[in-house]
Amino acid sequence: NTQHPEPNTQNPTIMTTLPKNFIWRYIFPVTISIAAFIISIFVLLIPSLEQNLMKQKKAMIQELTQSVWSILAEFHEEELAGKWTRSEAQEQVLAIFQKLRYGDENKDYYWITDMEPRMVIHPYRPDLNGQDLKNYRDPKGKLLFVEGVRTVMQADEGYIDYFWQWKDDSSRVVPKLSFIKGFKPWGWIVGTGIYLEDVHLEINRLKNRLSWVSLIIILAVSAILFFIVRTSLMTEKKRQEAEGKLKHSRARYRSLVEASTESTLLSLNGKISYINPFFLDAFGYNQADLTGQSPESLFAKGSKDALNTYRKFLSSGDQYLQLEADWLTADQQLKSVIVAISRIEINQEKGCIFVPKELRKTQKMSRQIDELEEELQTSLLFMNQPVKHMAHSPLSTFMDTSIKECAQLLTKKKQNGVLIRGQKGEYLGIVTDHDLRERVTAEDLSTEAAVYNTMTSPLIVIPEHALVFEALLLLNEKQISHIGIKDNFGQVVGLLSYEDLLSIQQNSTAFIMRQIQYAQDTDDLIRFSHKTVGIVQVLEQSGAKSNNITRIMARVADALCRRFIELAIQETDHPPCDFAFLALGSEGRGEQTLATDQDNAIIFADPHAESYDSVQKYFTTLGAKVNHWLDQAGYAFCIGEVMARNTKWCHSQSTWKKQFAQWINNPQPDAVLNSSIFLDFRCVYGNEAFVRQLADHVRTLFVESPAFFFHLGQEMLRFKTGGEHIKQVTITDPNGIEGIDLKKQIFLITGFARLYGLQNDINERHSLSRLNLLLKKQIIKADFHDQIVASYHFLMQLRFRTQLQQLAQNQKTDNFIPLSLLSELEKGQFKKVLLTLTAIHRKIKIDFNL
Repeated sequence: NTQHPEPNTQNPTIMTTLPKNFIWRYIFPVTISIAAFIISIFVLLIPSLEQNLMKQKKAMIQELTQSVWSILAEFHEEELAGKWTRSEAQEQVLAIFQKLRYGDENKDYYWITDMEPRMVIHPYRPDLNGQDLKNYRDPKGKLLFVEGVRTVMQADEGYIDYFWQWKDDSSRVVPKLSFIKGFKPWGWIVGTGIYLEDVHLEINRLKNRLSWVSLIIILAVSAILFFIVRTSLMTEKKRQEAEGKLKHSRARYRSLVEASTESTLLSLNGKISYINPFFLDAFGYNQADLTGQSPESLFAKGSKDALNTYRKFLSSGDQYLQLEADWLTADQQLKSVIVAISRIEINQEKGCIFVPKELRKTQKMSRQIDELEEELQTSLLFMNQPVKHMAHSPLSTFMDTSIKECAQLLTKKKQNGVLIRGQKGEYLGIVTDHDLRERVTAEDLSTEAAVYNTMTSPLIVIPEHALVFEALLLLNEKQISHIGIKDNFGQVVGLLSYEDLLSIQQNSTAFIMRQIQYAQDTDDLIRFSHKTVGIVQVLEQSGAKSNNITRIMARVADALCRRFIELAIQETDHPPCDFAFLALGSEGRGEQTLATDQDNAIIFADPHAESYDSVQKYFTTLGAKVNHWLDQAGYAFCIGEVMARNTKWCHSQSTWKKQFAQWINNPQPDAVLNSSIFLDFRCVYGNEAFVRQLADHVRTLFVESPAFFFHLGQEMLRFKTGGEHIKQVTITDPNGIEGIDLKKQIFLITGFARLYGLQNDINERHSLSRLNLLLKKQIIKADFHDQIVASYHFLMQLRFRTQLQQLAQNQKTDNFIPLSLLSELEKGQFKKVLLTLTAIHRKIKIDFNL
């Protein structure tokens, strides 16, 4: 109940003089700036201009001398051709030189001496023609023609300075600079010059103009200073009045917070100003702990979504927000709360009032039930899939195989069940790990006995079109762990275990991953890879986010690639040294779609120089096998041959470092393109240390060559945007159908994330992860981040939908979507995407001065 007296806002003596620091804040900086401006003009700019002007004049007389020298050369060639005698040729030249003039007044001329020296021709000094010039001196005593001969003898050409009459005025002598060049066939020296007074006159004119400009600027700045002084007086008076009102307003809001019966916190300008006692009791803080801190410090690390929602609220125009979050107490414990946030404004100071309420246990339970319901719905999507998509090829052996050999087979193939065949090849039963433990180990049966003694018979089977949940019910009913899958002809074509079915409820990709892991030949792997399409279809139809779909596809692609590499190694000799197989491009980012081609490479340990070629040949052969199998599995060959089978993409560790140094230090267009493909690299198989070391090396190169980002940004601007006009990005396919290449549209988003991610040393590869960290580092604003992310999801969802439709119609998958397949709502969304892409273009242009 403290009384807060209102400030006296009517006091007429509030402000009658300038602030004490006015001279240092305004007068001194402006004076220094003007002085620096004048000094820079007369000490730096004008001398620099004078030097440049002199260089231009010297270059001009050199070019002029060279041009007339060519006249001599032309007549000499005619002399050699027999058209003229030497004396005739020389007479023709002298006749030309007598009349040859140039310059503004057409009074500048050329002259010729010989090597004696003797004057051959001088248009304005005919008295010197034919005269011996050995002892001829200019008014300062310089033997200028002797020096000219010396210059030509030493270097064949050069500059000489001296004093000479002003053009055709013999009464006026001025400094002059000439360029001379020798013509050896005739023993002549030809030259022309400039009068240095011309240069001085140009400089003086420039100085006069700059003096007037400086005077005008000084007068303008003085007027501005006068205006600032006058305005400052008025502003300071208003500031003191506003300060008094602000103190009063703050006191009123503080009283409001203090009087509240609920936990309440007040923040102004992003800093906590006051906390009431109820808040302090609930969270264990005191005033000093939080005053001056950001309200964001209360959010626990696990409440990133809530924190992002709060930040968006601050940048929006909304007046009220309610969110759920985990806040930290003074002893760093978590407290689940619902926070009501209201905006306030105190004399143009913006702030918020926070009222947190602790969540009851019933509310937490309700939230957990919602999450569980979502998980169950996702699981049910897969429980209603046919079992043929989940089964793996059965492992089998004959009935007279020994128990020991059967156990070794299960261990080698990494499986837990093997089918037993009769003499005619028919399936008699199954032996599982459980059977071996119960009927061999427990009963002390000899491992040399025939395996049929331990099998479970008959084999229980189910049709391949039966659903997953039906198979699960049958396994429970029969109390068995494995079930056979039969086709329409009654043949057993697959095997499914209880363990497999249970893992479906946890993660649908687990089955494909397990099948890939256990696959013993490439045909099985290729068949398993095609199951990805079914999972993508289910996820797309259920409205899953595009990044969840791409993450699943990346996991499957990685597993396929690893297994292909293992099988390739089995078919070849053991690798001669350690290596790493890298995924590049969209696979490296984990952003594959159903129409993604291959981008991969190999790094191997540095071998001895004499064995480099043989080691590289081994790995390119290995890469060729893997690339071929990946192509058969649906990952098409890269058109640009960016694949491990290409020697350009298969190098030792040190060679790759040199390659990156060349790309980054000499950023030609091809180098920028190659490096941009590789910069999303990620280890799929092998020694990850190679990849980490290469990544560290690349970061060092970026620090040493920051100009590389300029060229990377320039490469991105080759991809044009259409503003909000879809027609600007519309293309026509070979069938004459108008549509949009979705891959080109999303390129700017992935490229933008890569460019700014690498520039800011962000180690993430996925575009969305890069964008989130750019937002966290405040490289991009929240609104801009949200626009880009929304555009990314929209384009990716369109790509998946288009590619699934193409597969359903037995068409080759690509990224082309006809305009006719876009609804009016989607066209409206696409216009927003184009505006976002244009904003990306604009930011790159501004940030990199392109």
